[in-house]
Amino acid sequence: MSKDGGRVMAFAAFLALCVAIYNFFAPVGLFAPLSDVRGSLGAGVAIFGCLMLIIAGLVLGGRRRNVPLIAIFVIGGLAGILGTGFAAYLLGSWVILCLMAVCLIGWLMRVFGRAPRPA
Repeated sequence: MSKDGGRVMAFAAFLALCVAIYNFFAPVGLFAPLSDVRGSLGAGVAIFGCLMLIIAGLVLGGRRRNVPLIAIFVIGGLAGILGTGFAAYLLGSWVILCLMAVCLIGWLMRVFGRAPRPA
């Protein structure tokens, strides 16, 4: 179950990346007609944060046993989720904010889930 948390993080971050790219290039934000974030620095930060969360989710969802690397990605993943969620809040992108909540659920599954038994 703990490996599934990383996969949930990666999938939600991928969806958030798609929304962030749309928001960066579209004249109005997705489901936010009053938002004008096209080409803004905040939208670029959200894209970068989502890319980093995809990488963190893939590493945490993999079979790596390198404890220092996993610890770095666990701490960095939480910081990325909170930072991207805050950027989405400031940009008025509620879709990305909800997807960051799903990422947080995946992070919690990864950190507090039971480790699979070795075969």
